[in-house]
Amino acid sequence: MILPRERLNSYLNRKNRNAASLLAAASICKDAALRQEARRLYPDDPRVLLDSLLRNELSHEERGRALELIRKTEPDNSLADYLLAKECFEQGNADGGIDALCKGCAKPLIDGHVQEMVQEREEAYRDAGYSLDQAAGAAHWGAELLQVKQPLVDLSKLVLAMREGYVEAGDANSARLLALMGSRMGEQMQLQTGTRFIIDDLVALSVESRFLAVMSPAEQLVAGGQTAGDRLAELNRQKVLIKDLTHNVAPPEALPPSVKIEFFRQMDIGGELEAFRWLKSAGY
Repeated sequence: MILPRERLNSYLNRKNRNAASLLAAASICKDAALRQEARRLYPDDPRVLLDSLLRNELSHEERGRALELIRKTEPDNSLADYLLAKECFEQGNADGGIDALCKGCAKPLIDGHVQEMVQEREEAYRDAGYSLDQAAGAAHWGAELLQVKQPLVDLSKLVLAMREGYVEAGDANSARLLALMGSRMGEQMQLQTGTRFIIDDLVALSVESRFLAVMSPAEQLVAGGQTAGDRLAELNRQKVLIKDLTHNVAPPEALPPSVKIEFFRQMDIGGELEAFRWLKSAGY
């Protein structure tokens, strides 16, 4: 829900116009000037840099600097590695792309700062006079939230194409390693904690499934863990579970205010799927 900028002045002033508040207000007002202010005041903030990267607002040189800064300031976040891998592959730099992909696979998570953005947006809507349930709904639904899934989907297609090239060239080992790295990226996309939308889960399941499908079913994914065939079967069960949990359940916008607030609280803890699980268990 779009608000005029003047309705967010109190929120911005109370937050001292910090980076997170400027980005949140910009997403609510659709005001590019607020993003430009964030870039001017906080040029090295990883959230500001990511925002600019995903909006394709940076030059080639600026993109390289932004990716390196994010990698340094968020060493456990693989997102910048994957964005760099995508750029390298698109520019024909296969070695650089594989190196960045490998580094991303070794990290524990992908963090696009979605949960922080949702929380800031909710606070801004409350400051603008929205009730608790209205603010929660506006912050989550219909939000201009930067989604990282599309660049990762694009990267997965590039990696699959490269893998196919190795297969055609008879390099089975390189093809196998690329499939393993691609499946790991898909797994990481599902490991994000906090605010996560079902569409993100479905995209992540699809990405990982595509890589698992080109592996030998007996391929061992981790020491002492699942095979590719077992993991693929598990992902198919998860897709069925998502369909079952979201079938014949009251839409969040139709819920009583107190229930709606709890739904979004559950979503911020474990994601939208877990919120629907809670909703179904509560009889809605």
